[in-house]
Amino acid sequence: MKAQFLIAATAAAIIAAPAAARTVAPAPIAPAPVSTATPSPNQRVCLVDEITGSRVPVRMCHTRAEWAKLGIDPFAK
Repeated sequence: MKAQFLIAATAAAIIAAPAAARTVAPAPIAPAPVSTATPSPNQRVCLVDEITGSRVPVRMCHTRAEWAKLGIDPFAK
């Protein structure tokens, strides 16, 4: 009895596998519009720094003007 159930379950899984494998490709996402306006120097920008040997990331938040005073461009890659 158990063997018949095992054979039936295996056959059902084999038949259902190709149907489950079919996927529909998602629609492409349009890129965000690029703003030509000058960003505000009071805009708050946060950076997350991963420190080697630590699992806790360090998050630093400053305004654009404060980052400029520190000589750091937070958007440079």
